[in-house]
This record gives sequence, structure tokens and C-alpha cells, in this order.
Amino acid sequence: MADTIILYASAEHLNSMLILANFITKHHPSISVTILSTAPDSAAASISGVTSITYHRLTAATLPPNLTKNPIELFFEIPRLHNPNLRQALEEISQKSNIRAFVIDFFCNSAFEVSTSMNIPTYFYISSGAFGLCAFLYFPTIDEMIVEDVGDFNDFLEVPGCPPVHSLDFPKGMFFRNSNTYKHFLCTAKNIRKSTGIVVNAFDALEFRAKEALTNNLCNPDAKTPPAESGGDEDFGGDGGGEGWFVGGCFGKVYKGCG
Repeated sequence: MADTIILYASAEHLNSMLILANFITKHHPSISVTILSTAPDSAAASISGVTSITYHRLTAATLPPNLTKNPIELFFEIPRLHNPNLRQALEEISQKSNIRAFVIDFFCNSAFEVSTSMNIPTYFYISSGAFGLCAFLYFPTIDEMIVEDVGDFNDFLEVPGCPPVHSLDFPKGMFFRNSNTYKHFLCTAKNIRKSTGIVVNAFDALEFRAKEALTNNLCNPDAKTPPAESGGDEDFGGDGGGEGWFVGGCFGKVYKGCG
């Protein structure tokens, strides 16, 4: 069977996933790419005519009447409701192709349990740079380290690879541990720690401190962080044997680097 890489994007990060798909096909023209998303077909117009990239919109899930109105929580909940349709799509693709890698947007964290239960090598796509990745990977440690809520801590936190970060500069969804958004972020961070690898918007020259912290496993003191190797395009979609990879690039995002 032919090799394929599957990207799973939330509607919010579909554009940068499309650019990532083009990046993959440019460096590995023999590998096809399938993009799964809940976004409408028209959102993928930029890849029309690219024969090695296929866009597949998941069948719409039935939304419960009591669905949250919190926008951040919705980003996580919508993919979770699509898990049955995602499993069906992965099963259909696996019958025709050898899935070398499954790359999920971090808002699609709920897909992690689906893909790992199918023994598919699963990677996370992080759109916020190596600095953001360091803070995110370290979040479970912060959760155990401080007794009060992050939103009430009101002091600087030492995050490996980053300058001191004030607690109030963390995303508001991480402020209160009893909130659903906090639980979503924490679960996602823990799953990233367990993933096969990470794709992140980063440039080593701008974020070398963060890259060094990731490489030296400083952001995940309790276990081994998925391997981070810059310029990892040559290993993209590797052999699926647990060798992680780290791609440096800026896929449709503008951000300040942390050096």
C-alpha cells in the first residue's frame, strides 16, 4: 500500500495545516497527504489542483442542546464530538494506505485516544512557537507545583527555556483548575508528553533557549519528552517506530521569538 500522512486540523488552524501539507509534499513528493477537518470544503480551496493532497471533511456531528458557549472550550469540544466520525475516516484510509503519521492540531487533542488506540503514530502540531511549547509542556508540572490557581498566583513562574513568565500572562483558560478549559489544556499537555513527536512553528536562531530546553528534556522532568530535532523534514513521517521529529518553520503565523 502507498504511504500517507494524515493531518487533522480544527477550523481555527486549518490554514497553517494547509501550508504544512504543501511543505510535506514539496520535500516528500512520494508521500500523499490527507487533511481531515470539520471545516467546509471551501476552506481548502488553496490546495485545489495539488494531486498529492486530499481534503476530507468529516461528517458533521450532532451537537447537544446544552453545548458550551465558551469559545475556547468549544475549540476542544467540537473535535471531541467528531471522534466517532474520525475513527471511521481513519479506518477507511488505513484499508487503502499505510498511515505513516497522524498529525493533530492541539485543539484536536481528543483525537489522541482514537489514533493511539489504533496504533497510529501520533504527532501534535503546535502553532505558537517553541516558547509556547515549553510553557505548554511544563504546564502539568506547574499544576502540581503551585497550590492556588494560576490566575490567583500573581507572581512570576520559572519555565525552562523561557524568561520568567508572570502567571497572569498565561492564557486565561489556564487560570482556574476547576474550569473545563483548564482541564482541556492540562489533558492536552499530558498527551503531548506521550506523543510520538511534535511539529512546531519555530526558528532555532530566534528561540534557541527554548529549543535547548526541549532537547534536554527540561520541560518534562517526569518522563522523556518526544524527541526534538531541528530541520527534521528529512525524517518527516519516519518509520513509525517511535523516533520523534521536530520541524522548524513558520506555517502561516507571525510571532516573537524567544532567544
